[in-house]
Amino acid sequence: MRTLLPLLVTALIASASAPASAQQFLGTTLDPPTLNLTVGRAVAGHFAGPDSVRIRDLHPSLARGGHGYCGMVAAVAAGPFAPFHVILDADGSNSLLVLPADGEAGNGISREDALRLLRNFGCIA
Repeated sequence: MRTLLPLLVTALIASASAPASAQQFLGTTLDPPTLNLTVGRAVAGHFAGPDSVRIRDLHPSLARGGHGYCGMVAAVAAGPFAPFHVILDADGSNSLLVLPADGEAGNGISREDALRLLRNFGCIA
């Protein structure tokens, strides 16, 4: 126990000194709370101003493997929310699909295909 105590204190100090995320989480969130931060970082990392990203209504998706999450994201503080799906890979990489207001969702995915994927993942009705 005495050998674990210094390690625990060091871990607590390191986590307390880590910079806080400026993303806002609204509505329902995931359990455990650390999962919210992981999803938030993955989603915010795909936007130009990651500190102003607002995320709401997080929930696990229907994607196979149990590493997919749905929610709504607003890229700017006063911007509209759009549905998203993110898959967190074990190696720390991720893939994100955000429903575009118009045009393509990126990587050549049309709005129609993005809608279909988001429905299949359980992100939208």
